[in-house]
Amino acid sequence: MATERNIRTNFAFYPPEGDEGAWGAGLEDLEGALRQAFPDTVVEYRVSGVHDVAVLDFEIELAPGVWIDGKAAMPKPDSAFITLTNVTADEAAVFARWLRDSFVPPPRLLRFASSLAMASGEQDPWPLPADGGDQETVTELRRHLASLDGTQHAPGRQTPHERAAPLTAWPTQLPGRTPWGQAPGCFGRWLEWPVSTATEAAT
Repeated sequence: MATERNIRTNFAFYPPEGDEGAWGAGLEDLEGALRQAFPDTVVEYRVSGVHDVAVLDFEIELAPGVWIDGKAAMPKPDSAFITLTNVTADEAAVFARWLRDSFVPPPRLLRFASSLAMASGEQDPWPLPADGGDQETVTELRRHLASLDGTQHAPGRQTPHERAAPLTAWPTQLPGRTPWGQAPGCFGRWLEWPVSTATEAAT
């Protein structure tokens, strides 16, 4: 029997296609919503050295003892994205449901993508279900990862994680955090991925 794997990768969330300003929010709005939902939220504002836009880096305690990192850019009305770093589908699903139900305005539409998809050549983000709980959301995120053949690998076969290695590094990084990287041309103009964070941990 194949070992079940809990894949860690990077997930990004976007407004619906063709309506990039649908969220109608700025970084300060996101910070306020994060602090209200996750009281111990840590944030830092900076300017992207690649795109010259304001970026919000955040760290939240998703569940007791479970911390995740992310970042967001909302240069409205042009575009918006929120990226989670090195998370499982289960962790990403909890955040995604909060984002959809508590931050994104009706009809609560958003799309998602992963760095595994990027490494596998997948160019189109997937729509997130507009309703349902954590289980329905995590099922869709897991289905996304499974479609990329990221759960089982033949001996000697190159995995999507190995193909992700060439991502380029940013010139600077936050103290104690993984350096940021950029993936030009994938999933829209503002997509940026942290470097070398796609890993697998046996459950």
